[in-house]
Amino acid sequence: MKGAARRLEVERSHVWWGAMMPHLKNPPSLADFVGSKAKPKKQTPEELQAMCEVLAAAWGAKR
Repeated sequence: MKGAARRLEVERSHVWWGAMMPHLKNPPSLADFVGSKAKPKKQTPEELQAMCEVLAAAWGAKR
């Protein structure tokens, strides 16, 4: 899940740069553009297991 979060962060930064390039005189900071830089709460083992089960079901895994 950390990898997915990092990928989304990178994608947002690409969007930000793409949108701001034509307007570089006084662009907002990336933090202002994407919102708070607060750290997400850690997921419990139960939450991680539930997400894995949902993904497995979505991908057609059988028990």
